[in-house]
Amino acid sequence: MTPIYGLTEDGLKGMGRNLRVLPKTLIHDPGCHVNCRPTCLS
Repeated sequence: MTPIYGLTEDGLKGMGRNLRVLPKTLIHDPGCHVNCRPTCLS
C-alpha cells in the first residue's frame, strides 16, 4: 500500500501523498488470489 491519493477538481487531475490516507485495517481474502499467477502476487 502506498500513501498516494488522486483528486479531480474542475476537470484537473492532481495527486497527493500523506500517511493519513493509509487504511487502519486491511482485510485479506485468500480466495481472491486462487486463480492469480504467482507473479501478480509479489
